Amino acid sequence: MTQIADEAAEKAVKQVLLTLGINTGNPIEVQKDMATLRELRFLVDDREIQEDLIYLRTFRKTMQAVKSKGLITAVGMVTTAILAALWLKFGG
Repeated sequence: MTQIADEAAEKAVKQVLLTLGINTGNPIEVQKDMATLRELRFLVDDREIQEDLIYLRTFRKTMQAVKSKGLITAVGMVTTAILAALWLKFGG
């Protein structure tokens, strides 16, 4: 009777873990995954790392804005140069 209950419990636990995305077929790999998750939790909770990520996001957004503004400026300068050349050739 105990053996049947143990087998049923083991099967149920494996099914629940599999439903959660944990492959119980390779316990060493599961242990590595859990250790990695613990490390990530500590990293995410670290205030200094959070501030670094916020800084990097701000830096990235600033660089994207500079790139965008630089492209607009370059197109404006080329357009102005072409119009100035046309003005000198035909208008002046």
